[in-house]
Amino acid sequence: MSLCELLFLASLALAAMYALAILLRLACYSVGIDIPALGRACGVSTIVAGGSLLAGLLIQIGLVGGPRFEPMLQFLAFVLMLMVNLALSVSAFVWLLNLSPGRAFNPWLVQTVLFLASLGFFSVVGMLFGLL
Repeated sequence: MSLCELLFLASLALAAMYALAILLRLACYSVGIDIPALGRACGVSTIVAGGSLLAGLLIQIGLVGGPRFEPMLQFLAFVLMLMVNLALSVSAFVWLLNLSPGRAFNPWLVQTVLFLASLGFFSVVGMLFGLL
């Protein structure tokens, strides 16, 4: 991988962390929680995204174990990944945003619903462009 490709991937990762920080701020606003500063939101988003990425890779390697595609194992890995993301997000929100565990669940729920809705939307758009 060349230096130009690495710089491009790094810039995409930074843009994704910024988008996740804005999404966290939007989720906090929508559930009536104090909106964190942008730097704090970036830190929380980076911690949660990095931990979720690492856990997702470990779950995928440990559960599915290779390039084969088995729908039930993939679905089980997806559900396990959601549970890991829930635990990481709520613990990071409690620790870094000074929320109670009950209140820390609400921004995670808003973020997850928005993520799944956007995943479904972009999947439909991708299928439509694939048909053209």
